[in-house]
Amino acid sequence: MRPQLDDFGRYVLAEEIVAPAALEDCLAAQDKMREVGIEKSLAEVIVDKGLLDRKEVRRLVAKMKGGDEDFIPGYRILKKLGDGAMGRVYMAVQISTERTVALKVLYPRFVREERFTKMFQRESQAALQLSHKNLVRGYDAGVVKERYFYYAMEYVEGTNLRKRYLTLREKASEYDCLTILFQMGQALEYAHQFKFVHRDVKPDNIIITAEGIIKLCDLGLMKQGDDPLSMTATGLVVGTPYYIS
Repeated sequence: MRPQLDDFGRYVLAEEIVAPAALEDCLAAQDKMREVGIEKSLAEVIVDKGLLDRKEVRRLVAKMKGGDEDFIPGYRILKKLGDGAMGRVYMAVQISTERTVALKVLYPRFVREERFTKMFQRESQAALQLSHKNLVRGYDAGVVKERYFYYAMEYVEGTNLRKRYLTLREKASEYDCLTILFQMGQALEYAHQFKFVHRDVKPDNIIITAEGIIKLCDLGLMKQGDDPLSMTATGLVVGTPYYIS
């Protein structure tokens, strides 16, 4: 039975990347290989015939699927959300569940310094261990080729307090203030039950969702009990100066 165009074949045909006659030739070659027990995808045949190189195929597959799947295995990167002090955050899809997540990746320049990798891992472990409606939830964490430390967390659509009330100058009602304080208090009380102290509660790290739920994020400076990796030492200041009490 003659092979049919797969999703990639239909995509490169529709986008006029590979000519119809060239695709027919690739399908014929694919059919002949199958007759002798060789299984190759249409993309591989296209590469073998020199119509595209492997880098071009990866780029086109990522574009076709809506994001890069080669960077962090198991995740499809959709776009960059922002840069933090320790890492970059992407909007991504966790392929196994098809859910949208925020994927945080430690900057490669920090990988060689154990204190940064330990801090990053502590943040991901805290996110995975704690589960509360007012804390950004963690889903998964890992390391790729000893180079990319990452963790996936709940993707929250909303605005942080700094942008909403300080940048956009939206007026906060008494009810708004009480709601924020109450829900943040619930989040911190829950974390304290597990002996976690956040140590960097500030407007930038508090998000208001479209549904009005208040969520505390960025657990990078969180300390648990007597954790020796918590960066606490005499004379060491941890947190954001304007918000340290």
